[in-house]
This record gives sequence, structure tokens and C-alpha cells, in this order.
Amino acid sequence: MSKMLKMRNMVRRFATGESGATMVEYAIMVSLIAVVAVAAVRVVGTKTSAAFIAVGDALPSASAPPSRQTLTGGAAQISTPVSP
Repeated sequence: MSKMLKMRNMVRRFATGESGATMVEYAIMVSLIAVVAVAAVRVVGTKTSAAFIAVGDALPSASAPPSRQTLTGGAAQISTPVSP
């Protein structure tokens, strides 16, 4: 048998068999699941980012540690640690 006849027989079996249709159905399902997953990740990512921004805005700004800074009369004075 020539290569052309083998190829034609393969194409005919593929076209008449159900394995090709099943494969296409699975490919469509997988692509739809991928689209839904990407959309869900984008929505969750945006909401998570907004939550982190809100938490960051609610935190006080960083300052010197309390042991190095004492407040007296509204003015900050730097105290030196006492060594034993």
C-alpha cells in the first residue's frame, strides 16, 4: 500500500470514529475551565491586593524604637542607653 492510501485511511478512520469528536469536546471543556480559572485568579488577586493596601494604610508609619526615644513636653529627645 502506498503512503497516500495509508494517510487517506487514517483520515477516514479519524473522521468516522468518535475518538476525534471526544477529543475536541475535551479540548473545549479544558479551554473553558482555563478561562474561568484565569478570570477567578484575576478577581481574587485584585481583591487581595486591595485588602493588603487597606491594611498597609491602616498601619502607623515606622518610627524609632521606643527604647531609643522618649517624649517629654511634646518634644522628642534621644536618650543614650546606660551600660552596666
